[in-house]
Amino acid sequence: MAAVTASLLAACSSSATSSPGTSSSGTGAATGSSSSSGPIKIGLGSTVIPGVYDAQTQYTAGIAAAEGYINAHGGWGGRAVQLVQCQSPGDPASDLKCYHSIIGSQPVAMLGLLENSATYLPLLVSAHIPSFMFAGTAAEEQSSWSVGLGGGLETYTAAAKYACAKGLKNVTVFQQDVPQSRNSEAAFAAGIFSACGITVNNVYMPLGTADPAPYIQKAVGTNPQLLFMGGQASPITTFLSALTAAHFPIDKVMTVPTSAPGWLSNPQSNGLLILGNQAGYPAPQSTVADNKTFLQYMAKYSPGADPTAALTLPAFQDMLIIWEVGKATGFNNLTGQAVYNYMNNTAPGHLKVFDAYGNVVIPPTWAGVKDPYEHILQWTGSKFTDLGWWGGDWACTSASTCASVTPPAGSKT
Repeated sequence: MAAVTASLLAACSSSATSSPGTSSSGTGAATGSSSSSGPIKIGLGSTVIPGVYDAQTQYTAGIAAAEGYINAHGGWGGRAVQLVQCQSPGDPASDLKCYHSIIGSQPVAMLGLLENSATYLPLLVSAHIPSFMFAGTAAEEQSSWSVGLGGGLETYTAAAKYACAKGLKNVTVFQQDVPQSRNSEAAFAAGIFSACGITVNNVYMPLGTADPAPYIQKAVGTNPQLLFMGGQASPITTFLSALTAAHFPIDKVMTVPTSAPGWLSNPQSNGLLILGNQAGYPAPQSTVADNKTFLQYMAKYSPGADPTAALTLPAFQDMLIIWEVGKATGFNNLTGQAVYNYMNNTAPGHLKVFDAYGNVVIPPTWAGVKDPYEHILQWTGSKFTDLGWWGGDWACTSASTCASVTPPAGSKT
């Protein structure tokens, strides 16, 4: 998921010039009045480029649904929740302003998606604020203060493992030409492709490309057994149309979730492979219990919002994790340091992440990754076919080892 989103933001921010905005709002009227400890503050940093991309809307819809769920299951111990928000067009200076404005409010955690999150993670560490921001670099995923559910490295690695396990020998990776994508592929995926004897054709599309069709044609021309869409800057429907025009079979295309509304209803999506950290893509056809719960609370507390948007379910997951920490530590003791301590010391092997593979597992050397698994599904036009879970933070060298979801010895469980 992070790979596609990071690429999109990089493409969009190159031409954006507006300054960031900040806002502070309560979430959920049923939380009750604040205790003497004051409100529980949670930061949300979002890239927002009017008419192009809006991470904030995707996040706030999931947060509102999560608050509805939390309030129906006991609430925050009588404390109110205050969402401290900042929007940035994605350039480094604007992102920095967002970090400073949110850190100044002393939240217990920071959620969201800002393109330069790796650059400014040290600011959160200094302030003892754990980051649930989507990770796009190894530096973030190696930091114990990055307590999210994985990022770009996992998506590329899982795609490489899938290709090896299926015995494929010719794979094309189509991605935006940005450092995050190249770094994500280099971490594990490149080594897996090489060890499994897979020829990789990398097709990089320059930032700001209005028409992806020529690059799609180039990718299709390599005759891949799998075309992995590692990054997008155009709506998924544009890519699907270009692939259909090129007569490339959609069941050989793998992509990460998108923010484009209604794309699953497009007949051109039939056969598409979808990779993400969800147990079942959040569409009405999903039979996964957690997804049914998510859809129920989305319909009630974020009516009209698209539950399939790429960042909406992750927002729901993040809020539930913070709530679980509060239940464990006591809501009056909920601080950034408490979230950090719980996620690194208590959560592994004990905390089940909503709509994920299972309990939190921290891979060796990757302290910031609390859920290293990616799920691959195939959309058939009316239902999903489950193609299994794939580990995203350790290498493999054969079809059998790549097919295993078991983390290597030494994992923190």
